[in-house]
Amino acid sequence: MTAELPPQSGSQWERGGREIARTELPGESSQPVIETPSSIPSANTPTVTSEPTTPLELARLEIATDQPETAIEIIQRTDPRQLSRSERAEILQLKAQALRRLNLSVAALRTEAERLQWVGPDEQRTEMTRMLTDIEQLPPLLIGDLGSGTDQLAGLAAAYSLRGTTDVQRIERWMRRFSNHPLLDANLPEYQFLTSADVPEQFHITVLLPLSGDLENAGRAIRDGILFAFSTHPKRDAIAFEFIDTTYVTDAQLERIRSGQHTEFVIGPLRKSEVARFLTKSAQVPILVLNRIDDDTSIQSLQGAPVYSLSLAIEDDARSAVAYAAQMAERPQLLVLNRPDSLGARAAAAVESELTKHGGVLVDQFTLDGEKAEDTIAKALGVTDSRNRRRELTRLLGLALEHTPRIRDDVSAVVLQTDPNQARQLRPLLDFYYLSETPVIITGAFRSDLDEMTEDFKNSVILATPWELGSRARNQLAARPFAQGAFGTLTAIGKDALDMTIRLGFGEATGFQGETGYLSLGDQLVIERRLGQVTVGADERIAERLWEPETSPFMFELEDPDA
Repeated sequence: MTAELPPQSGSQWERGGREIARTELPGESSQPVIETPSSIPSANTPTVTSEPTTPLELARLEIATDQPETAIEIIQRTDPRQLSRSERAEILQLKAQALRRLNLSVAALRTEAERLQWVGPDEQRTEMTRMLTDIEQLPPLLIGDLGSGTDQLAGLAAAYSLRGTTDVQRIERWMRRFSNHPLLDANLPEYQFLTSADVPEQFHITVLLPLSGDLENAGRAIRDGILFAFSTHPKRDAIAFEFIDTTYVTDAQLERIRSGQHTEFVIGPLRKSEVARFLTKSAQVPILVLNRIDDDTSIQSLQGAPVYSLSLAIEDDARSAVAYAAQMAERPQLLVLNRPDSLGARAAAAVESELTKHGGVLVDQFTLDGEKAEDTIAKALGVTDSRNRRRELTRLLGLALEHTPRIRDDVSAVVLQTDPNQARQLRPLLDFYYLSETPVIITGAFRSDLDEMTEDFKNSVILATPWELGSRARNQLAARPFAQGAFGTLTAIGKDALDMTIRLGFGEATGFQGETGYLSLGDQLVIERRLGQVTVGADERIAERLWEPETSPFMFELEDPDA
């Protein structure tokens, strides 16, 4: 097994499927001492060593020579199926050392927690004791954030939060989510209380939706998606539902739900005002709200069970566009054109924020003129400035000059946020202004009849949800009245909401291909979505594909190589 030493790039490892925690300690500046692996001889030992060739040898060398970023690149490219149990444990240990050297202590903890499955019981006990001590030093809000997931570190953080509690229901919920966690076999005295809990036979879910009133159709579409997901899920016999119409829900009902009486998880509400009403007090059960939670310090500061968020937010479209642009160019340089409304402003802000994660550059951002979009495009591409220079030269020289506008050459792709009708007009307009060879990533503009107008979308990427691209679930729900048309994606998000809830409740992986995109648990407990794409090539051929995440193979269940 051989591996080439990758080029040293300060940020490339970040873009290649990193395993960074959702929250990192601010202002952390400590520099832990990195132990030199015993396989690296000391300077005073006159030994002859061969050139390192295996990933483990290369990673050891990079750690020893203070190159943590390159070490992580090597580790991320390594196929763990070629390694034994001990090699897997060592390479994860090296990765944790590299992350600590980069002051990413929470990410290192997450990696060390993943390593637990590859070491023996005695080392598991020692490592968990140390990690629980590290967790104890973290701020309470960060501990709560870490404990909201389903991985090994989440199990440790959530268990630490339960110490001293008399709430049997919280302990039972931990047992359901982490029934196979190594902490249960470690015999740590402080956590013996976990082993005495029983897992409830049924997982009770309360769903808060508007089933009457002006949002009745939206609520019923989401309900259809939830019921479809339930009917096809292998765990349906272990799930119980209660649907409540938020149009008439009382404060007493909300208080009962918050307290966890007869429920273990809440899906909803949908309307923002109902979300705010529900979150005026902390809840004792986890909540998956079906809307975007604005930055509200009163909500974020609430103590209690986790509050997750899943929605069809424009920010997910924008971040997906940047992610695809990063696949086209190592350091994307993007020109953003967006509609003149609040959604357009949010999309532009999300693109700029996401670019920093990919080492990219926001070249410029323009809001499209509602009536004369061609003027905006000419200005954005530098055509207007070029024409003005020609006019000035003509005036100074008194000559009629032949002129071909010179457009800006600092753009690797254009992100266009618009609607389906305007997109068909704008893409040819970009070609007219000399941008036919530059990729254009279009959000908010998918239409099912793209195959009838490929000439208008040459060299374009149109983002769309798996549901819009024609998923299996959509085909199976074809007879349902809300599964087609404008309410279709709400049916899709209903299915995704239940699938994510079951994963969070039963401790399964929170990254999966859903109906509204590839879903994963992100910052601030927001469920992030990465959309699929429809590519129309220069030859007008259409290709569709879903988002494929670049994650470390160590984060998945792998066959034991020594079994």
